Amino acid sequence: MNRKIVLVCVTLLLLSVIGTASAKTLYVDNCGCADFTKIQDAVNAANDGDIIIVRNGVYFENIKINKSLIIKSENGYEKAVIKSKGSKFNITANDVEIAGFTIIGDNLFDDIGIKLKDASGCIIKNNTITNNYIGVMLWSSSHNSIIDNKINDNIYGLDFYRSNHNIIFLNDINNQVDDIGNIKESQTSSDEYWFSPYKLKYTYKNKEFLGFVGNYWVYYVDFIDDKDKDGICDSAIGSDQYPLKEPRCYYNLQEDLYHISASQKITLFYDENNIKLTKPLFLILSLVMLFGALCPFIWIIPPFISGEETFKENLKRRFLDVIGLGICLFVGIYSITLYQQLNPTYSEAGGIYGEWVNMPLKILILYFFGLFIAFCQNVVNIFYKPKPQEGIPVKDLSSRGATRLEELPKVEKKEGYISRETISMEGTLPQIPNYQVIKRIGFGAFADVYQAKTSNNELVALKIPKIKQFETITSNAFLKEVRIWKNLNHPNIVKLYDYNEKPIPWLSMEYMDGGSLREKLNSLSINKSIDIIIKIAKAVEYAHNKGIIHRDIKPENILFKGSEPKLSDWGLGKLKSSVSTMSMEFKGTLMYASPEQIDPSTYGRVDERADIYQLGTLFYEMLTKKFPFEASDILSIREKKISGEVVEPSKLNPDIPKRIDKIILKCLAKNKEERYQNLSDLIRELGG
Repeated sequence: MNRKIVLVCVTLLLLSVIGTASAKTLYVDNCGCADFTKIQDAVNAANDGDIIIVRNGVYFENIKINKSLIIKSENGYEKAVIKSKGSKFNITANDVEIAGFTIIGDNLFDDIGIKLKDASGCIIKNNTITNNYIGVMLWSSSHNSIIDNKINDNIYGLDFYRSNHNIIFLNDINNQVDDIGNIKESQTSSDEYWFSPYKLKYTYKNKEFLGFVGNYWVYYVDFIDDKDKDGICDSAIGSDQYPLKEPRCYYNLQEDLYHISASQKITLFYDENNIKLTKPLFLILSLVMLFGALCPFIWIIPPFISGEETFKENLKRRFLDVIGLGICLFVGIYSITLYQQLNPTYSEAGGIYGEWVNMPLKILILYFFGLFIAFCQNVVNIFYKPKPQEGIPVKDLSSRGATRLEELPKVEKKEGYISRETISMEGTLPQIPNYQVIKRIGFGAFADVYQAKTSNNELVALKIPKIKQFETITSNAFLKEVRIWKNLNHPNIVKLYDYNEKPIPWLSMEYMDGGSLREKLNSLSINKSIDIIIKIAKAVEYAHNKGIIHRDIKPENILFKGSEPKLSDWGLGKLKSSVSTMSMEFKGTLMYASPEQIDPSTYGRVDERADIYQLGTLFYEMLTKKFPFEASDILSIREKKISGEVVEPSKLNPDIPKRIDKIILKCLAKNKEERYQNLSDLIRELGG
């Protein structure tokens, strides 16, 4: 593996060296002392990325450039001269640099010093452009830079047509037409930036300054003051917010402007109090700060919403989190609000490659301060352990997501009862011998269900009772389910592996990884629904043959192992031998309950045919996505179940066959004598 990595690195290094070596430098000298005598010949012979050095002399050429090249005069003081009619440099490529030339025209109508058409990322710098009809023309060109040029004695200095986001600064502009800034600028162009993208260090009259710099406008500066004597006019000239008070030669820059290459993209700049960002980047950073503050509340808010903790208890445990994340949330909202108020077109952060805006540095400082406070809460939680009250055990709270036990009163222990102290409370991960409890995956009114691993590293589900509203609980109430369940072994019944009675009752069962039927209800086809009902009916028939009635068949109690449905939760199950002793009190889920479960005085005692009614209700819901009886309140639902008529399923879903209508309506007969008398008949008619 290490040899492969070394080989890849060497290959990349060689490729980079080869790539660097492929860029070459070509020389032009009109005296014949170089590779070429004409600039155009050098351009034709060059490849993208090559450098063309033009030696001193006068070149009577019109140069067309359709490659990414750097073309510059060899001597910056005695510049090579380009003198001809028409466009001297006609650029139609991206990332072209033209530097150090004197470009002279004849003031004819078609004379253009440098013309950029459909070009981007180009640099025009340190040139003298004079006696042209237009000094520099940009046609459908964006994100170019015109820096440190003398654009003098032209009819028009600059002409922008359908161009935007170009930057122009440190130029001497002195041309014949006294337009706004001596610019022939079409109305279709906008968002040009007439000053440096960041603050520059410069010396003016032997004093050092740091600031934005614009251009020198001959016809305007005499009318504008410079009260602070920094060489920058106090008032804007058109779109130039920082015009120079005197010609460019009076300003000595302490950094080399000419290191800027055409391929550079300026993305982030700093000054004393702000960070310079493009407007989209400002928005992205603001949203990251906002949602970065909101997301942690997912772990803070649910405990007291679900009742695992009171608000006061949660606040005590998460006080620094709330303060820190509250600060971050405020900063995120403030940043979004600030973004909506930005107007970057004339901001002091205008940029070459987009609209630049200021993000106050104090925003980020305050945000990270809030994160630091929230981090401190985690440090406190590591070292802080709640003091146990007398008689109350405190479990290990170091695992993620665990919360402190509720303050429980001492209770008197009675024979046959299990103290509330020994029962696992919500919000904690219980400690069960030979099991590693991972997380809570379900809960009900009576018990919580946890995902756990056995000592053999097998996933199981642990069901453990919870007590909140009572002081004590009999073990018989919970273990009744175990006695029923342990005798059931069917491919469509969730397996019971193990159970315990004291000190904490729990049962270990098959882990179901496919979710419940409730989660799949809206995506079931008719054939798939029939298949599920047949399999669950076979499971219930098996239980009936064992003398057991389920009494609570509903989507939440049908779980999936992969795609296989299995019936779970036998907490309301009852042995048929004890039917005569059943309480007259209703037990179960109202929407699925049979009439005899609701009104046994009218419809008789509950027996296995109540399960058939519940299967019919479940089948009805799977096919129509509605209950057989619906109403806005419980009393109305009870009344409809006792005396109302069921709407045929096919009227709600025309795709349901008529034979299925008859099967469902027979299952939902109010009198149990009119239903299927056993599940074998139902399964046979469904085709199972």
